[in-house]
Amino acid sequence: MEKDFYFVTNSLKKLSFQQKEEKRINVKNKVLEVLSFFSQSIKDKKITLSLNDAFIKIDEHDFENILFSIFENIAKYSHKKIHIKICMDREYVYIFIRNDFKSVSKGSGIGLKLAEFLASQYGGEIKTRVKKAFLTIIIFPNYSSRFINERL
Repeated sequence: MEKDFYFVTNSLKKLSFQQKEEKRINVKNKVLEVLSFFSQSIKDKKITLSLNDAFIKIDEHDFENILFSIFENIAKYSHKKIHIKICMDREYVYIFIRNDFKSVSKGSGIGLKLAEFLASQYGGEIKTRVKKAFLTIIIFPNYSSRFINERL
């Protein structure tokens, strides 16, 4: 809970005072970068990555906060398996994150709510579903196809 509070407090400070600079971000590169922060806590888990280059237009710090919040939950609550897949269609970029889960006490949920709020600021959304595995889907408008269409 203390870690969640620290993360949220720092994120809120950045939200308030940081100048937003939307730019074209390679989702694959940013996923790998943020995932590397959790290398110690996920080293004993089977990680499957199916990553394609895809681009979105977003403030880099906001996107890092979104991914950090989601990956922090995965690192804490996954049992043995994590699968991350990036795919896209003409309109959207999708980041699918599926992991098994162990029984643990529930967190505050503030990190996820903050991530959902940040994503919504850029036309994105975050969906979650729990069945046999925990599935998180992060969806953003596909900047690759918009960029191509604008140039034609």
